[in-house]
Amino acid sequence: MSCFIIDASGSMKDCRDAVIQEQQKTITTLRNSSKCRRNALFIGQWLFSDTSTKLNPYTPLSTGGGDGVVLLDQSRYNPNGGTALYKTVFQVLQEIAANIAYSLSKAFSTTFTIAVVTDGDDTEGGADPNDIKAIVQELKTNGYLVSSIVIGIENPRLSRSKIEEIRDRLGFDTATFAGQSDSEIRRAFDAASQSALV
Repeated sequence: MSCFIIDASGSMKDCRDAVIQEQQKTITTLRNSSKCRRNALFIGQWLFSDTSTKLNPYTPLSTGGGDGVVLLDQSRYNPNGGTALYKTVFQVLQEIAANIAYSLSKAFSTTFTIAVVTDGDDTEGGADPNDIKAIVQELKTNGYLVSSIVIGIENPRLSRSKIEEIRDRLGFDTATFAGQSDSEIRRAFDAASQSALV
């Protein structure tokens, strides 16, 4: 199961069209993956600004589409407001825990990947990053979380060192960097799609 968590705060306005285009391309790329062809790829997607919005719950991705995995468009992606990064990641981790419990009750195993795309640090609070880090560490130790990546879109408010700091605070595996141009947004979403195929 792959979690995509995408920043929809006001500062993402300049990247709006590129984010929409590249999210659609990412889903298309994943539809063509061997994992999808084996019916083994479930996608959950969230946006966050002042609050979090679930685009779709964990949904089996189909090679032919028509599966309920939401594609962004101008009606669904309208960046505004603050950056509820911690609260959103915490909510996603709670859903992961619920899915693990359900899987165990049905005697099958589930693994997860998480990719966060953001151009800013948390502004809203609502969750303690130490709690997030502890949950992430427990999920990794038990083999449930196999990949976690923060993809930071660099700008005057978000440096590479700040992106690495966010990774460390959350206890994620990897931080990668992209700029604000269309080609760099493409690179950011390429990194997100690759994380789902681990």
